[in-house]
Amino acid sequence: VNQEHHPFFTGLPARLVLESGIRKLVVNFTSPQLSIPERIAFRTRLSGRDTEWQPVNRERHVELQDLPPGDYLCEVQASDIEGRWVTPTARLRIIVEPFFWQTWWFQASGVGMLVLVVCGTALSIQRVRHTRQARQYQQELALADERSRSANLTLERGGGIDADAKAPLA
Repeated sequence: VNQEHHPFFTGLPARLVLESGIRKLVVNFTSPQLSIPERIAFRTRLSGRDTEWQPVNRERHVELQDLPPGDYLCEVQASDIEGRWVTPTARLRIIVEPFFWQTWWFQASGVGMLVLVVCGTALSIQRVRHTRQARQYQQELALADERSRSANLTLERGGGIDADAKAPLA
């Protein structure tokens, strides 16, 4: 709001920053029109949430509840006593800060942790499979070695070969 041309907008902060967890904000307003105040109507719009102007009751305030984190522009417009909407519009920038778990860095770290857990699990599974395969291979080698020794002992003792097979060929 250009406060030089519209002195009745003085006192508005440039922006209002709300901490996370604030569930309700009441914005009070009035009109500089002092004659016949009951004929002054108001409407509001919260850009970032509303697309259309919303009529306001005669209590001259608007309640903003459960705003998700974000950047909003609260606009209030008054009518003259003849019902025509008057410009300028009073504007208040409202910033609702997120809880720490709603921030991009927390969500990114959560995704990173998930990736690490998945990768760690995959590596553990692969290591277990590799260990099983190596153990099975060693057992097969040991069994083959045992069979080879047993066959060699049998051959050295002369067992397992027929007497006819020992006779020289004529």
